[in-house]
Amino acid sequence: MIGVAITLFEVVLTHPLGRIAGPLWVLIAASLYFAYRRHQGLPAFGNVPRNWEAAQKRVLREAEEFESLEEYEAVLAERDAAAKPPV
Repeated sequence: MIGVAITLFEVVLTHPLGRIAGPLWVLIAASLYFAYRRHQGLPAFGNVPRNWEAAQKRVLREAEEFESLEEYEAVLAERDAAAKPPV
């Protein structure tokens, strides 16, 4: 990304045509990016919400790593118990 920004900056600074084509290039690239995200049903900015804990449990279960799964669930239970305020 830094390399693209430096190249754009140099083109805009040193070439008269680049002063028009450079920003136009950025606008076209951004438009294509947003069109692609919309077409895929993804948010334009940000990430897709994921349940990483469930995904990790599924991977461990499918790999038949039952001991690791038990350890992972114990760590999650400990974390959740520590996060709850005492009543």
